[in-house]
This record gives sequence, C-alpha cells and structure tokens, in this order.
Amino acid sequence: MSEDRVSLTDEQRGPLLMRRASVALAAGAGCGKTTVLTERFLSEIDGDEGRALRSLAVMTFTEKAARELRQRIRLRCRAKLAAGADPAWWTTVLRALEAAPIGTFHEFCGRVLRGRAVAMGVDPEFAVLDDVVAGALREQAVGSAIRRLLAARDPDLIALAVPHTLRATREMLESTLASRTPDEVDPTCDLEPPEIVARWQAAWSRVARPAILSRLAPSLRATRRVLEPIVEAGPKLAQLRGDVLEALADVEDRGRDADLARLREAAKVAGLRGKNDWPDPDVKEAVSRAFKALREAVDGVLGRLAWDDAVTLESAAESARFARVAREARAEYDELKARRRGLDFADLIVLARDALRDLASPPGEPDEEPAAADVEPAAIDFVLVDEFQDTDEVQSDVLRLLARDGFCDGKMFVVGDAKQSIYRFRGAEPAIFGRWREEFHEHGRLRLSENFRTVPRIIDFVNALFADSFADPGAGPDPAAVRLAPRRPDHADGPAVHFFWVPPDEPDDPDEKAAKPSAQECRIREADALARWLRNRLDAGWTVVDRESRKPREAHAGDVAILLRAMTDVWPYEQALADQGFEYHTIGGSAFYSQQEILDVVNLLSVIEDPLDDVALAGCLRSPFFALSDEGLYWLSRSSGGLARGLELADQMANLSDRDRAQAERARSLLGRWRGLKDHVSMAELLSRAVDESGFSAALVCEFLGARKLANVRKLIETARDFDRRGGFGLADFVGRLRAFADDPPREEQATTTEEDSPSVRIMTVHQAKGLEFPIVILPDLNKNAGLKTGSLGFDRDLGLVLKPRPAPAEPDDRPGAGESLGWLAHRAIEEREEREEALRLFYVATTRARDDLVLSAGFAAPLEEVAASVARLSPALNLLWERFDGPTGRCTADLPDGWPAPEVSVVDVASIGATEERPAHHPRPKLPEIAGAILNEPLDAAPPAAAPPSPRFLDLEAPHLEETRTARLGSLIRAAAFAPDLIAGADPEAVVRRLGSRRTPAAGASLRADAVAWLRAWVASPFFAGLRAARDVRPCEPWTLPGPPTVLGSCDALVRAEDGRWRCVTILAPGESPAWARLRASLSSTALDHNGPGAMGPSWLAHVPPDGPLKAERRGPIPDAERDRLAQEMAGA
Repeated sequence: MSEDRVSLTDEQRGPLLMRRASVALAAGAGCGKTTVLTERFLSEIDGDEGRALRSLAVMTFTEKAARELRQRIRLRCRAKLAAGADPAWWTTVLRALEAAPIGTFHEFCGRVLRGRAVAMGVDPEFAVLDDVVAGALREQAVGSAIRRLLAARDPDLIALAVPHTLRATREMLESTLASRTPDEVDPTCDLEPPEIVARWQAAWSRVARPAILSRLAPSLRATRRVLEPIVEAGPKLAQLRGDVLEALADVEDRGRDADLARLREAAKVAGLRGKNDWPDPDVKEAVSRAFKALREAVDGVLGRLAWDDAVTLESAAESARFARVAREARAEYDELKARRRGLDFADLIVLARDALRDLASPPGEPDEEPAAADVEPAAIDFVLVDEFQDTDEVQSDVLRLLARDGFCDGKMFVVGDAKQSIYRFRGAEPAIFGRWREEFHEHGRLRLSENFRTVPRIIDFVNALFADSFADPGAGPDPAAVRLAPRRPDHADGPAVHFFWVPPDEPDDPDEKAAKPSAQECRIREADALARWLRNRLDAGWTVVDRESRKPREAHAGDVAILLRAMTDVWPYEQALADQGFEYHTIGGSAFYSQQEILDVVNLLSVIEDPLDDVALAGCLRSPFFALSDEGLYWLSRSSGGLARGLELADQMANLSDRDRAQAERARSLLGRWRGLKDHVSMAELLSRAVDESGFSAALVCEFLGARKLANVRKLIETARDFDRRGGFGLADFVGRLRAFADDPPREEQATTTEEDSPSVRIMTVHQAKGLEFPIVILPDLNKNAGLKTGSLGFDRDLGLVLKPRPAPAEPDDRPGAGESLGWLAHRAIEEREEREEALRLFYVATTRARDDLVLSAGFAAPLEEVAASVARLSPALNLLWERFDGPTGRCTADLPDGWPAPEVSVVDVASIGATEERPAHHPRPKLPEIAGAILNEPLDAAPPAAAPPSPRFLDLEAPHLEETRTARLGSLIRAAAFAPDLIAGADPEAVVRRLGSRRTPAAGASLRADAVAWLRAWVASPFFAGLRAARDVRPCEPWTLPGPPTVLGSCDALVRAEDGRWRCVTILAPGESPAWARLRASLSSTALDHNGPGAMGPSWLAHVPPDGPLKAERRGPIPDAERDRLAQEMAGA
C-alpha cells in the first residue's frame, strides 16, 4: 500500500488550516500556490464534515489552468485510493469530478446563466461565441447601425463623422463593443456636457494630476543621487544643494504649480562659475547634466497641467454623442447574437452577475421556475479562485454575490499576486486584490514567499531589484511583502545573473562624431552579439539542473527561453539565432498571424475575394505561391489598368522574361479556378486546394524552418474549418478577421511550448511565459518602451468614456493648454502611469521565470557612461535596474534591509565576443538535384548489415490525411459522414454522403461515393453505432500533440462520452489505409488526451469493416515504446 503524503512547508499549511476567516493568499512566483489550492480543495470535501462536491466552486482564468488543476486533483484522489483512504468516497469523488464546478470564470458564469436563462431573457441553449465569430458579428452590427443612422440623418453620428471620419468612428464603435460593457458606456448617454466635465475635474484632482507628477519621480531620484553624496562643498554649492533638495521635497510632498516653478528656477548652476566653487570638474559636469534633465522633465510636466475650457466642453458633448451611437450599435449587436442564439464572453459575466443580483434581491413577484442547473448559486458554500490578480470589477461583483454574508467569514479562498498582474489590456485590475485583502480579517491575509523554482543567487537579485517597487493601496512599499525566500540550493559557483549591454561602435576617427544609431540598429547589434555569446557559452559548457532528476547537467539550446515584451521586433533575434546555427521556436500570439507564410495566404485569399486588390495581388504574386521576380511585378504594374489588368495581359507583354510570363499565366489560371470555387466549397477546402495545387506547401518545406511554416499553414486551415462550421460568414469576413488578428490577437490559451529535451531555443512574449519556467532566461531589448496606444477613444472607471478632441485649428496658439481637453489629458495621464506600472509587473514576471540563470540585455545608442548619467530617460524596466544597480559594473547600489544578502551580478564583456570567437560554419540545405544525384550514385553492393532504426524525433500521424490520393479522399469522406449529426439522428448514409461529397470532396466520383456508402451501411448497422447514438456527447475530430521524444502529432476521429462520464477516442480505419497508422492513432490518442483532453479518458476504439464481415470495434489501450516504433516503421513501409 502506497503512502498518501504531500510535502508541505509550514507556510503552505497555514492557508489549509484557516477556517474561521476568508483567505486572500498572496502567493509569490514559484511558491507552490497550485499545490496549496489543490490541497485546500481536497480538505474541504474530506472527512465526515466535508462539504458536498457541488457546494464548491473553483475558478481559474484559462482553460489550461483549469485542466491542470483538475488533473492535479484527479491524481491526488488516485493517490488516496492507492493508499487505501476511504475507497468508496474517493471513487465517488473521482467519478463526480468531471461534473464538478471546476473551470474558467466564463465557464462557471455560463453554467450559472443556463440555470437562470429564462428569467434573464436568454435562450437556455445559447452558444458561446468565440472571438472570431463575435468579431465578425461586431463588424456587421456596426456597419448596419451606421447605415441605419445615416439614412435617418442622425445628428450624433453626423457630428462625430465629420471631424473624426466615418472610418475612425466605425473602428471606435467596434472597439467599444469588444471591450466595454453597457454599464460602462450607457451612463454617459444622458449626461449633459457640464456634468461630464465635473466628473473629469474630480478625477483630475484625485487621480490624473498625481499621475502626471509621478512622471517626475525618476528625474527627482536622479538629482538626489547626484547631490546627496556632495559633502565637500563651498558656500555657494552648499547653498545651491540645500535649495534644490528642499525644492525637491516640496514637489514630492505637495506638487503645486508654484513648487514646480521654484524647483525649475533653483536647478541652475549659472551662479557657480569659479573653479573654487566645485570640488572637481566631474562633479560640476554631473550636477549640470542632472539639472538640465530635471528642468526638461519639469517643463514636460508643466505643459501637461493646462487645458482649454471650450475644447473640454465640446469634447464632453462629443463623448455623450458617441455613447448614444454606441448604444445603437450595441442594440444591433445584441440582435445579431440573439438570432444566432449566442452570447459572447462579456455577456456571460455581466448576465451572470445580474442573475446573482436578482437572486440576492428581496423577493417580489415570482418569476418562472428556473431551469434545472448543474450549478445552483444558493448551494455554493465555498469559492476558490486562482490568479485572482487578473479579475476585473464585474468578476469581483460576481464573487461577492456568490459569497453573500460569508464574504469575510470563511466562504472565500482567493490566491493571487498583484506583482504578476499583466493583463491590463483585458481589463485586469490588480488593485482589487489589495482591496479584498484590506477587507478580509487580518488572520485571513496570508502569504507564500518560499520559492521552490529558482536558485538563491537569482532570488537575491530579484529581491534587491523590486524591494521598493510594489505597494498595497494606500500604503508605501513593503520590502518584506516582496521578498522571496529560496528553497533550492545553488548548483554552481559564481553569479547566475548576467548584464549584457551592447553600446554603439566606437568611431574610426576619434575626432569625428559618430552618427547616433536608430533603435532598430541597436536591436540588430544586440541580437547578433547575444546569439554569438550564447553559442560560445553553450559550446563551452553551461551547467543547469535537470528538472526531473534534479541533478546538474550541461545545458543545451532547448533550455534557453528568450522572453520579449512584444513580438513586433522579434525578427532580429530570429535572424541572429539562425546565423549561429540555432533552431528556434517562436511561439503563438499575434506573431502567428504576422508570420510571412500566414500573410502570404491572407494575400491570396484577399485576391480571390477581390481581384482588384493590387496590394494583396503584389504580395501574392511575389510569394512562394507564384514566385514572380521584382522585375516581373514592375512590368505587370506598368499596365494602364494596374497590376490586376497587367496580369490579364501577361501573355502580350514583351518585356516579361519567359519565366515570369509562364508564372503570371499560371497565376492567372489558378486564381481564376479558385475564384470559381469560392462560392461552392468551404473556405477550408478552398484553402487546402490552393496550398496543394500551387505547390506552396512544397516551397515552404524547402525553406529554413520549413516544417514549422507548413505546420502554421495547416493550423490556419483548421482555423478556416472552424470558421466554416459557424456558418453565415463569407471569405471577406474571414480575411478581415485574419488581418485584424495581426494587430489585435484573439483570446488564446497559453503557449504550448517545446520540451526541454527539444533542440530549439524558445522565443515568446512574457505573457505567454506566465506560469512557465526555464533553466536559462534571456530578457533582451529591455530599453524598448512599449509606448502608449490611446487611439482616439478611452475609458477609465473614474473618468468614464472619453473621446480625443477634434484636431487643433491650423492657426498656431501659444496659450498653455490650447486645444487640450481636460478629459483626454486626464485619461492619457492615467494610462501612462498604469502603463509604467504594468511594465514593472511584466519585468517582475519575466525575471521570475528563470530557474538557473538570468540574462538581462539591451542595445544602447550611447556609451554606457552616458546611459548611466541619464537613467531617467530609460524604459521603466531599465530605469529601475540602473537605479538600483550600477549598470557597467553590476554592483548593487540600493539600500537593502538588514539581513538581505547583496546580489552578485556578472557583466558580460561584449567587446571581446567577436574578437575571441568565430561564428560556426553554415551548412546550406542540399538542393533537390544534389539529393537525387547522391541517391542514384550510391553503389548497391557492400551494404552494411541492417541495424535497428532509431526512434524518430517527430512522428506526424496527420500527414496521411493530407495526401492527394483516392484512399485519403475516401477516408476523409467516411470520417466526415460517420459522425455527422444527421447520420447519428437516423439519416440515410447515401443522402449524407451525397451532401458531404459535394462540399468536402467535389472531385469524388460515383465509385468513391459508393464505397463510402457501403462502409457506412455496415457502420450504422453495427451495435457499436447504436451505442454511439446513446452516448451523452459526441465530438468529432479531436487533435492532439504527445510530447516526446518522439513528439507525436495526431488526432482521433471522434470523442465519445460514455455513461460512466469517461471519454473514449474513436478511430476509423477506412478501406486501403494502413492498419499500423490506425492502430498508432487509436493507441496514442487516449494517452495524449488523458493530460490535455476534456476529462477522464477510457480505452480507445478502432472501428473497421473487414471485406467479408460486419463492422468490428477493436479496443486499444496504451502501447510500449517498442511497439510504437514497430508500428511507425510498418506505417512508413506501407
């Protein structure tokens, strides 16, 4: 009998034992919060006094986190069973776990809403619209509302469209529907402009003016660092020093306009011209430079403290007009959703909150009997929330309503870390966590600070760096609340934190002033130096600790993660890694929609939809689809009718080369064929045909990282297939969504990363790295300022809805605040402050992803001594770093609390990298003729004895689906029909095949359809199909990835939920297909989906029809590695 034990620290046991008060657990990075959450859940249902499973609600913010938590609970239940702990009870828990309310916030609210749907005026069978469909509906709604209002000559819309343009107004309306709730917009509709201005004035005094003054903080600190060490000063310097330090204190304490003017006047050295006035020239230079930067900062702030009253009043009127137009657009959007019986993600939260409010209100007239619900709010006794720092105000309201009278008294268990709140762009408000902690009883405000992830040398650095950066609402910084305590030992000598600064090259002529490099040039030089240094370090041997064995080993490229603030400038790092021979994996996010192969496909689809889109046509013709030369494009574009007309006349153009003419004629023919298909086949089918018939997929495979590019295109085809399933949208809608996603990526799951045994360096954003950890973390481009993206529309909880004022008149106006609106000035100030705070939280998250080594890097446009003298101008991350550490030496200069160890930092000698190391030789990819020649010239005799082939590194079980063979087309048709809803409902197989054959496989002849029908008749006549019809749920085509080695990419043909609540994979072996391939898919599907599937998995079924008998369903379980390799070899041989 095994033991049921989880090793917990005293700090982790505290939250498990606290029962008399609600708990707000501030959990530091890497401190085991998921373990605590799991154990608290189990303790709530354990024992004679345990709660019923349905009385608990567990909420997370991503499906990945929900799956991980459910899986951890499942494993712990199994451990208890193995240890013999109350088998009947834990078996019951395991069986009921899938139906327990454990999931995302949106999922929970959806379940609540289904039980109250009729009372809330919602269809009980509503569908949840994903971002793709919701975005398309918003575009339709806004277009419809604008057309209707223009036809009615609506004064609000006309008054907005004239100064802002109709296109900008449309974009603002779509943004409002996507990101703002009616509660946030509608109150502005009926306010008079003076009322809106009064609201802005209150927010200005309370929030916005202090936010503007906070911009001075780096310059004030920099000036103090220069003045305070001056002790040997003459009378004039001592007087100046005292006056400026006193003025600094007044600005920090009161911040009046007069205080700012006094500080600006005091910060001058004009009266100290004598040599004896200064201890030495260096001090004079440092003070002069600090005072100049301070005066510039004060001027910048003073210019932000004035506004134009007339512009402000007009801007308030415009904000009210826009709110009224947005209300009309939302009505259209709600109508479109109702027609589709759908709700978007925001609807789930808002309507669930309203339903809970109705339940909490005093009883009035009885409404209709609520539908039976799998979540009954009144039955919820205990609520657990993970990643609570990512909540917004509406979600906070939902949780308060669930807790009712027990909000502070034991009904809530929330886990979060305000320092790791990095989803402000999704509405997260980290201050909510602080407010909840203040409301909870003191003994319910607990912390987890013992870090199990990171070596002490990095923890010491992180503690010193962020000691004074974070504070609870209404309180000053508390270093004790930030400090992490390392639980891991160090595994090597020397620093684990490395500064990597790349200054500009020295000019060849010392007397000649070098041109200042651009930010992009700095980034390219930094990326190149980083990649060369990384190659040298790995080749020389870099020790890390293996996560599984916990023993030291040599690092390899797969241990390295490069984390960026955004993917907009990722290409220099990709190129530099490629130059050094590294494989790399750029992961997910908007980078997917910005990849060149995806843009090529989008251009192709744009041209199919609109033949006159010359910009898209140019990109399409130049891409691997048709590979015209630049010269060929030039001659085609010289046609009087533009590029599209030139393509039509390509065969008549004498200036075209023979190759370009042939390619142009081929492009014209293929585009015409696909254009004829677009209204007759699905978008996925159209895209698949275009990729295959053009040779685009073959061209990609021959490029660098070709397999990954082809995988991206396949993923896009799956996205098109999902879009097809929704119905009601055309190709133009799909193209519009794809282009929008390049700038505004949809809500996505956390990145699926390669494992550490992969040979690829991982590149991802800090957001994608949240919740992950890596042996070696590199944070490049630290001096990049994300910049403020305010657009023309803003919202703040204190200000309400704010529109950017109309463009200023052409005549210059030197009055302070001329053309400025108070509302927009306040909004921009609040946004800038919150952006700076978010930048520091992102920096904290990034630094705490590292397990063994952390590299901080930036490229500069000035020498390091100049950078050190002007740290206030650096990005928020680098400003903090260079204020608390001496950048050129790595020495910690911050005053640390007693007992805190001073961190050790190494500074990489970047100048020596190129001089002492050479780049590895590049090995170009052999060309196809060379490969063919090598094969043909290889002698046939004297072959060595055959050895057992090694296990493959990657096994693609999806490839047979994509083959252009009769077998593949037949299998595709059978799989589509076997799980079609109308077939399961009792339709005749021939009718189903006829319908699907015309859509999915237009080239299918009568014999192919007849073979499919014959197979399906055996399918529907089988007892297996009868059981399938009685199943609780049937989901077609579930893809999966099984990490390796080898990494296996595959899918099952359907997932079926049986009566016992477990899911079973069903795999079909169609006529002519490889039995080994089918057995591999069936055997590996349940293993892959057991960890990342919808729930507990049972054995798989493999269905096939022998030539001489009825359908057989073969039960398949997990297989050993040797059998997997044998089947893979058999499949390859077939």
